[in-house]
Amino acid sequence: ELIEKLSEDGFLYAGTVRKNRLAKCNVLEENALRKKGRGSHDFRVESKTNTVCVRWQDSNALTLMSNYAGPEPMDKARRWDKSKKDYINVDRPYIIREYNTHMGGVDMLDAHISRCKYSIRTRRWYLILFWQFTSIGVINAWLLYKRDCSLLGITGKSVMKLCQFQSKVAQALIERGTTRKSGRPSLDEETSPKPPKIIRVEPCEDARFDQIAHWPVKRDKRRRCAVCKTIKTDTCCERCDVPLCFNERRNCYKLYHIK
Repeated sequence: ELIEKLSEDGFLYAGTVRKNRLAKCNVLEENALRKKGRGSHDFRVESKTNTVCVRWQDSNALTLMSNYAGPEPMDKARRWDKSKKDYINVDRPYIIREYNTHMGGVDMLDAHISRCKYSIRTRRWYLILFWQFTSIGVINAWLLYKRDCSLLGITGKSVMKLCQFQSKVAQALIERGTTRKSGRPSLDEETSPKPPKIIRVEPCEDARFDQIAHWPVKRDKRRRCAVCKTIKTDTCCERCDVPLCFNERRNCYKLYHIK
């Protein structure tokens, strides 16, 4: 039923299956297959869903099911023979080769999750599932990002690590569609004779270029323009809280918000 559902949704599947989950699939029994020798196999095809069940005899019998791979084309697998004390070549169905090629994906996913795991303790089981699915989604996005970097020729330190990518995603989601508080600071705040140096925090690119609520506002204090670095202006972006100048000769405000 799971393979049938995956096929309906357009997903390919190839994996092992327990012999007590084969229902009415009368594939050759393990004892009979063992008598045929190493490398022998038997298979059945379910015509309704085009699902293939293959049982292959290696050192032990291995049963697999797939909605896209079958026994053909066959190839050779190099195996160690205890009786001959040497390597031999045995017949291997195509579905076995596909399974061996892609079986490391789950282990790799678990390793990535353990590196940047969300620290959360709760008795609410659905929150654990939520963060697990969130982690899987972020890791899949990071793998696609790495693939795109490879295609564009971006290598080395220019490619973000998983934790850096995860932080960028979180920052973009927090700042997306939000506006910064405008106006004068509260009179209740304590003033000091020497105010600390203001460190401007640049908004992330997703928030900077989304063209949402980037209104120009006037401030009491003039600050140096973040683009040209030469003109001091009292105009800034209400959402980004970044000083930006614009006049008849130059429009730094527009340049800052377009790619």
